[in-house]
Amino acid sequence: MLPLELTVASLTVGYWQSDVSVAVWITVFLVAIILINVFGVLGYGEEEFWSSILKIAMIVVFVVTAIVLVCGGGPSGGDYDSYWGARTWYDPDAFANGFKGVCSVSVTAAFAFSGTELVGLAAAESATPTRSLPRAIKQVFWRITL
Repeated sequence: MLPLELTVASLTVGYWQSDVSVAVWITVFLVAIILINVFGVLGYGEEEFWSSILKIAMIVVFVVTAIVLVCGGGPSGGDYDSYWGARTWYDPDAFANGFKGVCSVSVTAAFAFSGTELVGLAAAESATPTRSLPRAIKQVFWRITL
């Protein structure tokens, strides 16, 4: 997953800085990850804490922005200057690509949930796996749901 994440992060930054090569951004992110890992568990935990706060803040900002735009709060003369609502549910249709479209979206959604199998690997290292594993699986379900 690390090469994929490095590439995606680099392409995302490249969206705003197109004059810099993607390889430069991959190198920058790789060095940052190596530096975080050099500082051990304490450094990694601190980075995860601040990254999680940033991630939650950005999700809130994106949700609020989406609600404003869908309700017609966009710039005048643009696509979102009037209520957008469920316009695309009816035109071109919710299932415009039929079964092929549903399968395509299902593959993407399944990829979003990848990594949950690591709960089982962590349980193998637990002192009481028969008690810890069910609790961990329930927590993963609720964290994904929320």
